[in-house]
Amino acid sequence: GCPIYALDRTKMLAGDPSATTQRFTTPDYPTIGFQATTPITFDGGSAPPAGAPAMLMRMADDAWSASIPNDRLELWTLTVDFTTPGNSVLSGPTTYATQPFDTELCGYTSFSCIDQPGTSVNLDPLREVIMNRAHYRNLGT
Repeated sequence: GCPIYALDRTKMLAGDPSATTQRFTTPDYPTIGFQATTPITFDGGSAPPAGAPAMLMRMADDAWSASIPNDRLELWTLTVDFTTPGNSVLSGPTTYATQPFDTELCGYTSFSCIDQPGTSVNLDPLREVIMNRAHYRNLGT
């Protein structure tokens, strides 16, 4: 699956050598070679509530597996407890249906299949990654 790392930022900024990291993973999708989640960012407006979990998003193409019933976005939440790591949890996904899309650009496992003029070095199609930033918006109640 896609590894997700949480770093104890408070201790790191204080120079505390006891700062730790925690690792989480989302389940693998067969067929594709690269698995990625995109952290959701906060820009302006009302901040997330204090203590709110971190949020991450990834896309899923129904062509990747029969276990994916339709093209969708998946929202994951991550609650991290650096004091008691056993309390930390990655939850999800909450799924959101999208209009149909197709990520097959030159197979699902090639990492260098797009020709460039003037060189034999090919480009990676980056088909598995949400390329735009995912934004958090708190619109109130």
